[in-house]
Amino acid sequence: MGTQEGQPYSEQNLANDRETILNYYFNHGFPNATLDISTKPSPAQGNREDVTFAIEEGEQFFVSRVMVGGLDHTRDYVVQREIQVRSGQPLSQQNLLGTQSKLYDLGIFSQVDTAVQNPEGSDPQKNVLVQVQEARRYTFTYGLGLEFETGLPAGTSSPAGATGVSPRVEFDITRLNVGGRDQTLTFQSHVGRLQQRGLVSYEIPKLFSNDRFKLFYTAFYDNSLDVSTFTSQRLEGKIDLRQQIGKQLANHSTSITYRFDYRRVKASSLVSDFSPAEFSLLSLPARVGGPGFTFIRDKRDNPLESTKGQYFTLDAFGASSYFGSQADYGRALAQDSTYYAFGHANHKFVFARSTTIGLEQVYSGTSVLPPGACQIVSLVNSCPSGISVIPLPEVFFAGGGNSQRGFGLNQAGPRDPDSGFPVGGTALFINSEELRFPSVSLPYLGEGFGFAIFHDMGNVFTAEHDMVKGLLRWHQPNPSECLPFSPATTPYDNCVTSFDNSGYDYTSHAVGLGLRYKTPIGPLRFDFGYNLNPTAYITGYTSTATTPFVPARLGHFNFFFSIGQPF
Repeated sequence: MGTQEGQPYSEQNLANDRETILNYYFNHGFPNATLDISTKPSPAQGNREDVTFAIEEGEQFFVSRVMVGGLDHTRDYVVQREIQVRSGQPLSQQNLLGTQSKLYDLGIFSQVDTAVQNPEGSDPQKNVLVQVQEARRYTFTYGLGLEFETGLPAGTSSPAGATGVSPRVEFDITRLNVGGRDQTLTFQSHVGRLQQRGLVSYEIPKLFSNDRFKLFYTAFYDNSLDVSTFTSQRLEGKIDLRQQIGKQLANHSTSITYRFDYRRVKASSLVSDFSPAEFSLLSLPARVGGPGFTFIRDKRDNPLESTKGQYFTLDAFGASSYFGSQADYGRALAQDSTYYAFGHANHKFVFARSTTIGLEQVYSGTSVLPPGACQIVSLVNSCPSGISVIPLPEVFFAGGGNSQRGFGLNQAGPRDPDSGFPVGGTALFINSEELRFPSVSLPYLGEGFGFAIFHDMGNVFTAEHDMVKGLLRWHQPNPSECLPFSPATTPYDNCVTSFDNSGYDYTSHAVGLGLRYKTPIGPLRFDFGYNLNPTAYITGYTSTATTPFVPARLGHFNFFFSIGQPF
């Protein structure tokens, strides 16, 4: 009880004590318990109150049997493991409500009712009735969307990509309660100009009847055109074992997923003027396989519109020839986001920050090739025989509405010296800061609009040691170092090599303004980003050229349209 001798007298404490005591009795088989609290001045001390708790316990009732009705397809053990009331135990109101809640949480019942048979009778042994109604086992979902991005594929003449709009159609089928075991089979698909994906997954939500473990079998095909350099094709199968760590609360959950991946990746439709020496190497299909894990700690108040809390995730994966992989490398990607709200209750500002760091490390003979590396190693325009590299779809790319908004979609980082197209890197650093303003009402448009200002910094780097140096460099090397150009005094290979080895490993900065409009599925988002130091790159230059080297340059301005906050 909260009320103790010597404490200041509190009506609130008395009310809390009434609720605590009666709940205790109701949950221990005393449904007719009553409590009367009386107070009177203490005869010995005038500034004291004597408090009396008068309890009438009534008769205690116990559970005789638990009877379940309404099961057509569901197996009995699925319901029994969720039932909180047991034969021989005191009849508990809390356990009755808990049973109802847990059965609803399964998602396979559209209605759940619990009742006590003959509740007014004097028999101390009561039967409990659980009546369920099974939900429809098939769910069909249709969706239509629109994607708008910069940095889209635009042919061999546009390494910086183009701005375009793509429709997106989705069709999903979900089969609930497969075999009556509360297991789910899902087919998901979406088709658009940027991506075509088909996924089949099978979920066992309570492995060995344990709430903390879930098992997933997944197979999917993905064909993405989100990098202007190539089309990424992926055929993958994986097994995930997800473990819930600690108690899952409304705004605090921690989980770790152990997995084994095996996939076939291919970079197809590479631009025709890509470096010939690397074309055959990077365009070959490759097998990638190995174990991995994902750790997630989510302490946000609202995943769709966070105003306070923290979100942290760490994903690690190891590809090894022991598991049939054709490349040996380790990959780690971590993201940490925090949210702070300040201001008045109905006029709150939110400062949001997100930092992402990614690293890939090769071993056992696998190599990292900087842009133009084959020309550097072998002047006969071919890569060394037997060399193994990380497949092009497996390296890091960045840029876009949910990444570094100073670049078009996946336009950040190193570039091929012949074509000028992005080739990604094995290190990634992006830090984003955003100040989100309270919602306002706009003339003729109504309520629900908000604004944000942001600053994004970071880039994709050739390797981890280049990232360490690049974070201290805010500009690329001066292209005038290659000017004036003379084949006799400034060999082409020296100029290109000097630029490619260090020219892309720098920190790019972007500032911008965002417009938000609230919807039930998250804010509709328009972001306008301005890159303060856009990337300069080589394109279309040959060793026989007689004119000075003049680099091309990405644009300063980028526009993004999406649904949901960037982080």
